[in-house]
Amino acid sequence: KEEKEHFSMHESTMTCAMNVLESLVLQLGGYGAVGSGVEEEEMEGEGCNTNIGKQQPNKEYSSPTVEIATSLALIEQLPNLLQNLSYLLTHPSTTKWLNSTQYSRNDELQPQLGTSRLRIVRLLESLVLLGDVGVDEIVAQSNCLELCLDLFWNFEWCSMLHQSVANLLVHVFEGGNDRVELQRYFIVRCNLLQRLIDSFEDGSSGDDSGQCSVEEEGGDETQNDKQEDKTIEEEEE
Repeated sequence: KEEKEHFSMHESTMTCAMNVLESLVLQLGGYGAVGSGVEEEEMEGEGCNTNIGKQQPNKEYSSPTVEIATSLALIEQLPNLLQNLSYLLTHPSTTKWLNSTQYSRNDELQPQLGTSRLRIVRLLESLVLLGDVGVDEIVAQSNCLELCLDLFWNFEWCSMLHQSVANLLVHVFEGGNDRVELQRYFIVRCNLLQRLIDSFEDGSSGDDSGQCSVEEEGGDETQNDKQEDKTIEEEEE
């Protein structure tokens, strides 16, 4: 497989395409503005004359049949799509995505999620919200959702990422027996329960490394306030 030289963390043509695809998948699942699907015969049965203002169709010409989109067309393209999304989530360029305004305790720049990877997570979320058994089976064969969980724990302060991952998890585990494929995926393959338990243990250890910059800034402000108060007192004397 040919490796792409560069994968941008910002908005691009690719992210716009992902946004459109996400909207189409959500509409397919009934989450967006979709056609009512009401046939003319049903409207006529309700006393509506649908022929008003219409020209009578030419009997010699028949219009092409409009096919309604189903999940079958999506399933055909899904394996290749998931393979590419998995590659992008772990693209070599992502290791160079750094936040120039956030530093760790070791004065190292913190990694950054990037808009493009967030778009991928939201697209995967829409596939889960679709609630199609065939889609679930194909998604369960990919490592994409496992990578989403990794990002969930690696980027502790990205609320939009957390919201998307939490939302897809809720839909999976509230889906009952219809979502057993993805439920097994998260519990067995991703070891979700153990990761959650480990998170509580890490949180109870008192490690505030994620908030060190805030605390240090607060300490500097307190010191500056004391210095200003001392200067004012000296001037008054």
